Amino acid sequence: MGPNGLGFVKEQGLEDEVAIRMITLGKALAASGACVLSNNTIRSLLINQAKVMICSVAPAFPLSAAGRAGFTVMQSEKAQKAREYLHDLTLFYLDTLTSNPIYKKANAKGLLRMPVHEDGDWHEVPITHIVPIWCKPKHAHYLSFHLVRDGINGTPIVFPVVARGEDRVRIFLHAHNTHEEVETLIKSICSWAEEMLEIEASGDKNRLPSAARLAYDLMEEEKVKN
Repeated sequence: MGPNGLGFVKEQGLEDEVAIRMITLGKALAASGACVLSNNTIRSLLINQAKVMICSVAPAFPLSAAGRAGFTVMQSEKAQKAREYLHDLTLFYLDTLTSNPIYKKANAKGLLRMPVHEDGDWHEVPITHIVPIWCKPKHAHYLSFHLVRDGINGTPIVFPVVARGEDRVRIFLHAHNTHEEVETLIKSICSWAEEMLEIEASGDKNRLPSAARLAYDLMEEEKVKN
């Protein structure tokens, strides 16, 4: 997000207004850890008063070098084109998913939702390629099973990692993904939603979605083997 991928504060032109910025070095930068951007006063305060933090969690040199290399790559022309493509791909995903009639029906029923995008203003406000889907309680694993069966990695995030009732499946889009792959993702989400709507309409509270049955069968097979 922002010019050269330097973040939301940079994008908003607030560098002189924000005293402390934390920059994480994981994920896109392919390293680990984080750094703090501040003025010399705050830097001196951290060095002299936060020695426990500095001595205990300071990154090893290879990680610092990896983070620096990541920043160098991030500011290249190739990376900028990748960010622009990824931004457009994310817009395509949001537009296509939310216009699907099955998604609309499932959303109205409370089966799945995207709170961070419910206003539908993703063409006017900053967005990221992290596009989680909130599910009804206990449904995040069902959606994750379905996605994995279709060859898509969707990680279930449930309590206690998030608050009760805030279960979700975390989905990332990447610059190497194609529009066809995003369409496959949307098709998988909507086919799961359609199956769940059918199960709810049947009134059979013991009926499991097909991907979940497959996952549980595989787990039982592993138990027998061990």
